[in-house]
Amino acid sequence: MENEISRDTLELSHTMTRVERLKKALSEMDKEIHEKNAIISRSENEIVKRNAVIERKQGLIDQYNKKVEAVVSEQGVGIVDVLSTILSRLLQSALNFRTHMVLCSPLYGPLDL
Repeated sequence: MENEISRDTLELSHTMTRVERLKKALSEMDKEIHEKNAIISRSENEIVKRNAVIERKQGLIDQYNKKVEAVVSEQGVGIVDVLSTILSRLLQSALNFRTHMVLCSPLYGPLDL
């Protein structure tokens, strides 16, 4: 009988220890989930801000396109060549800038030229 009580007490002790370890693991996982949710929320907020900026810039581009169309219709075809050259240079400049920004970003380190 005493042997059985000792065995049951030992089993209870093991079970209680296991429960405590599982509670600790659950607590750590809950903390990790909370941290990741906070990161996701910050990322979502940043995406919303960047989308608003993109929409504003797209609106400006649309306005400029309308102005260009008006100038072309007033000035005729000759201005199209000039505007095409300017646009080509601006696009090349934008691509160079974007490449520079990507290469200089913290993910890639500084640009070594």
